[in-house]
Amino acid sequence: MVDLRTYSWIMGGKHRQKILSILYQNPLLPSEIASKLQISRSMVSRELNLMKQKNLVESFKSDSKTVVYVLTEKGVEFYIYLLNKST
Repeated sequence: MVDLRTYSWIMGGKHRQKILSILYQNPLLPSEIASKLQISRSMVSRELNLMKQKNLVESFKSDSKTVVYVLTEKGVEFYIYLLNKST
């Protein structure tokens, strides 16, 4: 069962569902997410930081010392829930 507060929070953001969807496919850099969504990198970074606080995403440093984001188990759970809800 998903947390309804977190669900409402995701639904309340303009790009949060799209970020979940993009990261479900592949771990990415914030700049890559920004490019896919055609929004600023700073906006993506802000959303990712908020999503990290809610334990939806986590970050790690790649070999090139850049920060890559990936969905957590909770993030995957919410993505699948949203996907099923929309069908």
